[in-house]
Amino acid sequence: MMKSSKIFIAVFCTFFLIGISLSSGQMNIRKGVKVGYNWSSLRGDGFQSSEPIKAITGGVSLELSFFTVLILQTDLMYSPQGINVHNGDDIDLKYLSLPIFIKFKLPSVAIIPYFLGGLKYDFLLSAKQGGNDIKDNISPIDLSVMVGGGIEFSFLGKALLIEGRYSYGIKSIYKEDIGISSHNSVAQLCVGFLL
Repeated sequence: MMKSSKIFIAVFCTFFLIGISLSSGQMNIRKGVKVGYNWSSLRGDGFQSSEPIKAITGGVSLELSFFTVLILQTDLMYSPQGINVHNGDDIDLKYLSLPIFIKFKLPSVAIIPYFLGGLKYDFLLSAKQGGNDIKDNISPIDLSVMVGGGIEFSFLGKALLIEGRYSYGIKSIYKEDIGISSHNSVAQLCVGFLL
């Protein structure tokens, strides 16, 4: 019950921020694409002898600017996650990720640095361990806290972004009745264009 109320509060806060941005009179909307690289692992029960999974990620991005330096941003990205276990019993999770965060730009001229923070919702597409399907054991939605930063500059008349992020799962990836506590931990480096 406690976990579901935390998720409800997180979802409510996210949609509250979206509502604020949509009600603002002067809004600038930019959309684009991103591609990057994930370094993903699991933190928790039974993963001492393991290495991160490294994989390509990519998707689309949307920015809603409701102040000059304050922006609401969301992405929709394909995100391979999991962990390489030394005994060959790797856990391979494929998610459709929906990060929603606030981005704060520092005043600048040519190269604009920024910081970001928010929540990331991961919707499970597939789950395998050692080649066996374990989707029935994994929670269909994972929720993470995300922080990061990057730089933005003009390239060929478009906004080019170079961005680093880190997210950590608020709840275990496993369903409650499984009795295992393991959390997604993902570092990500992305490059993107915004129109």
